[in-house]
Amino acid sequence: MKEITECWTPVMKMMPCAGFLTNASITEASSECCKGFKSVPDDGAAICYCHIGNGDIAKLLPGPLNFTRLYSLPKVCHDIVGLEAYAHCDPERAGVPPLTPPSPAPSSPAH
Repeated sequence: MKEITECWTPVMKMMPCAGFLTNASITEASSECCKGFKSVPDDGAAICYCHIGNGDIAKLLPGPLNFTRLYSLPKVCHDIVGLEAYAHCDPERAGVPPLTPPSPAPSSPAH
């Protein structure tokens, strides 16, 4: 399994959930939302759920985060990830990769 050095990439897969998480008129999470939500641990990046559980994901959303809907995603998406996944997200403990975009690959010098 590869080492997770940033959480931007896995968390961005949840952006199809943005409407459901911020807009009360959207009453159901889309299949793309659930697919993105479920892909986070599939990518070996379950630790990145810390940025979801602590609300950091709100920085990426177009409006205020509805925490009730956020915490309903495991049930809505029929996923086994529960709130206990967030219990390991102690901000005093190191090990949660940052929610920053990955560094671009170094470019090759021109010949």
